[in-house]
Amino acid sequence: MNKLIPRSRFQIWTSQWLITGLGLLAAAISTPRLQAQSLVVSNLWSISTEEGRNYVTATTLERGVAYNPILGFAYIVSRNGTPAKVARVIAATGVDAGVLDTNGIAGGTFALSQIGVADDGAIYGANLTTLSSTSPFKLYRWPDDGSAPVLIYNGNPLAGGNLRLGDTFDIRGSGTNTEIIAAATTTNIVCVFRPTDATLNTFTASPIVVTGASLTDFAKGITFGPTNTFFGKNSGSSTLRLCSYNFAASTGASLRTYTILSSVCAVDFDPTRNFIGGVQSANGLSPHAVVLYDLTSGTASLIYSNAFPLPALANANLAGGINILSNRMISVDTGNGVQMTIVEDSNIAVAPEIASQPGSLTIVEGGYSSLSVSATGTKPLTYKWYKDDIEIPNQTNTTLIFTNVAPSAAGAYYVQVLNFVGSRYTTTGTVTISSAVLSTVATNIWRIQPGNPLYPWLGTDNNSRGMAYNPANNTLIVCSRTSGNNLYVLDANTGTFLRQMNFNGSGGTFAINMVGCADDGRVFASNLTTDGTTTPFKIYIWPSDADSVDPTVLYSGDPGNGSHDRWGDNFDVQGGGALNPDIRILAACRNGRLAYLIRDQGFGDFALRSLINVPAANPGTFGLSVALAEGNTFWGKASGSTNYLVQVTYDPDAGTGTLTKIITNANLAVVGYSIANQWIGGTSLETPDNVRLMDVSGSTAVPLDTEIFPTDNANPNGTGSVKFGVDRMFVLESNNGLAAFKLAPLLRQNRSGNTLTLTWQGNHTLQASGAVNSGYTNVTTTGGHQIDVSNTATTFLRLLE
Repeated sequence: MNKLIPRSRFQIWTSQWLITGLGLLAAAISTPRLQAQSLVVSNLWSISTEEGRNYVTATTLERGVAYNPILGFAYIVSRNGTPAKVARVIAATGVDAGVLDTNGIAGGTFALSQIGVADDGAIYGANLTTLSSTSPFKLYRWPDDGSAPVLIYNGNPLAGGNLRLGDTFDIRGSGTNTEIIAAATTTNIVCVFRPTDATLNTFTASPIVVTGASLTDFAKGITFGPTNTFFGKNSGSSTLRLCSYNFAASTGASLRTYTILSSVCAVDFDPTRNFIGGVQSANGLSPHAVVLYDLTSGTASLIYSNAFPLPALANANLAGGINILSNRMISVDTGNGVQMTIVEDSNIAVAPEIASQPGSLTIVEGGYSSLSVSATGTKPLTYKWYKDDIEIPNQTNTTLIFTNVAPSAAGAYYVQVLNFVGSRYTTTGTVTISSAVLSTVATNIWRIQPGNPLYPWLGTDNNSRGMAYNPANNTLIVCSRTSGNNLYVLDANTGTFLRQMNFNGSGGTFAINMVGCADDGRVFASNLTTDGTTTPFKIYIWPSDADSVDPTVLYSGDPGNGSHDRWGDNFDVQGGGALNPDIRILAACRNGRLAYLIRDQGFGDFALRSLINVPAANPGTFGLSVALAEGNTFWGKASGSTNYLVQVTYDPDAGTGTLTKIITNANLAVVGYSIANQWIGGTSLETPDNVRLMDVSGSTAVPLDTEIFPTDNANPNGTGSVKFGVDRMFVLESNNGLAAFKLAPLLRQNRSGNTLTLTWQGNHTLQASGAVNSGYTNVTTTGGHQIDVSNTATTFLRLLE
């Protein structure tokens, strides 16, 4: 049964791009039409996965859709069955109308993944290949709706690269002016295809290297823009990037960015009205919707949103498709059905209507964020922002931006939207400022943001989770799965990339995921397995972080002894130096109460192995992060930033553990521990994400400092790593990059009778003075100093770096 969803009308003033023989002049230039036209955007029909149509399923089998305005058909690609089918649906009603001929389509990870319709009615399709150098990327052409497909491209357009192609696809033009674009998922290269002659039976490829774009900017959505431009989008990123390209030179450049919902994946551009349509996808029950943005004001304004039909299912691949042609927009959210949207012109001038409310927001003190509103109605629209019923001067855009936010920014916010017909007010949203300690205890010394072309393995794809500090070489080692599972070595002082380590292991959900270092420079890394009973948990060892040594397998087995647990989300290594030759390796299961400890006690055989059960812990209490601490203790953190931070004391011989400290005020995700200072450093998943440094020497966590990440990309798994050096803290947060912080020295005291002993870590000089603000002289440069406190003279002391 075809489900028809009632129309909800959204009206907006339309405008057009100004295009000349010189190409795109400006992204916000428009030519008003002769009369005040409005637009009505509404759902025409939807197909639910529960209807029983074998080409719209609650699986990962449908990703490509297209609309044929010449014949009035919509096309839906489905891999449900062999060969893949292309269902033909009547665009006006959603009624079945047969299938296209797919005979001869074969090859690739998916024989057919995406589809599009050129301006002359010819239909084009693409396969999906995950290894383009060994499994060719293929393009097909149906000259018309009733013809058999013709293979027009069969090869690797990436000039020797071995990447994934076919998740994204768009087409425009007709005849010899036809152009097709596809993006590789883990590189800043897009491929543009053009016919070699008038037969249109052979297309040639130009791999476009786009400067100014990160390696994952185009992974989930690609669409042609005006003239020689295109837009790209990735899941988990709020950046919609507009880029130019030169087909003959195989070059491209980022021109500008728009901010849209980070959950938008597939996108398509309407050059007539200057709109971007998108599909919101989630690896969860929401959001699943088709959205439409107006770009005419120079920013992306959300003007339409409509949910896909129930039931909502997780779209684990964040895949889908969307196509806007003429007055139709068809979209598919994999596993969640298909929608047909109609976009109709109207000559009736209408007052503003609020399409999306500003909402409420909690921002970390010192951080940044924004409130946005979108409205429909006859243009031009004017916006006025209010705080606590007082108009905010000079705030007349659709977005209100907060930077370096102070507690005084808290309040009630709303917007008045006006045009010559009337005005509307939004609902009132509340901005709350969460407190933070903003000090100089931690000072940022270098930072690498995701998308830096010098670090192509550090992106926004959830693939960088493990990081370790190697005190023997003063290096950092980062584990990333982008472009293969590898370990990358950086200079800890500067962040400069030095080399890539050798790795030839395999097995597990991720071949390697977490990494740790002993004080003597040996490197250890673990895989990730979702069930250690059926797929072994593995730990590898390298003698150093050099690029000339191979690892050996230190451990391979089931740490949980048949408990069917997930292992490899967390990992820590301690010891191995002259003062502490006993190396300890710790991993904990994700959802249970078990931790696994491996020790060598200085003999190098790592023969002591203990499965530690902590019966008093809640399941998963230390499943996201573990950090070895003093003696037989470790700190642990659960999945979810609001869960408790716990300290476990364990008996490795008895295989038991107890909770010796539970800290309830540590809103952290992954954590690291400094034994020297008794400090916890951890990432906090807030707005924006940040690093919290806390003193946990007492029964509660005492905040010391907060450091804000300059990007706030979603980190849905809460993953990353925090490690300490003598006076350094290193933080990796998945999707938001890598940073190093210098820590202020901590002066500790211990009194015995009339003797006060001062100690500190690091190479610092103790200074003393009789006045608090001047007159300081050096006392000692060693790591300790004793003072006779029977002397009643007042002395001020400080550490000099």
